[in-house]
Amino acid sequence: MSDAINHVSSEQQYRKLSAVFNNTDEPLNYIQPIDVTRRALLTTIPSKDLLLINFHAANDRTGFRSRLWRDMCVSKGIANRTFYECISKTGGVQIKELAHIYTRNRQYLFWLSPRGRGLDCHRTWEALYLDIIPVVWNTSLNVLYEKLPVLIINDHKELPVSSSQGSHSLEYYED
Repeated sequence: MSDAINHVSSEQQYRKLSAVFNNTDEPLNYIQPIDVTRRALLTTIPSKDLLLINFHAANDRTGFRSRLWRDMCVSKGIANRTFYECISKTGGVQIKELAHIYTRNRQYLFWLSPRGRGLDCHRTWEALYLDIIPVVWNTSLNVLYEKLPVLIINDHKELPVSSSQGSHSLEYYED
C-alpha cells in the first residue's frame, strides 16, 4: 500500500491547486481538504508537547476509548504530564473549524489514534497528510503502515507520561 501511495504522490508533486483555492467565490462554509491541508502545512507553529490526544471518547462500542481517556487524561497522578496534551473532542465533524483544528494539531509531532468504530480510524490518515506521526495499536492492519511513519504500540502504558519517565522522543518505523 505504501508503494501505491508513494507512486500516486510522486505523480502529484507538481500538481497545481484547484482554481477555487483562495477564490472569493468559494462559499465560506465550504472547505476543500486540499485547501485546509495546504494552509496547515504552510503555517509555522512552534511545537508544544510531543503527543496529542484528541478524540471523542464514546465513539466505540468496546469502551476502549473511554478507558484510554480516563487513564491518560482524567486519572489522578497525571497532573505533571509534560509529554502529551489532552484536548476533548465533541462528536461529529466541525467543518467550519477544520482549518483551525488542523493548524492546532500541527503543533504536535505525534497524534494518538485509537480505533474508531472499526479497527481503522480516520485520524490515522489525517495525521499522515498533516505530517504528524500517528500512534496506533498493534492490529491486523499493521501491513497498511509498512514504510509509513507510524508508531505501533501494544498498550498506551508503553508511552512515557512525562519527560522524567522517558526522553522526549519516540521510535517509529522509518525506512
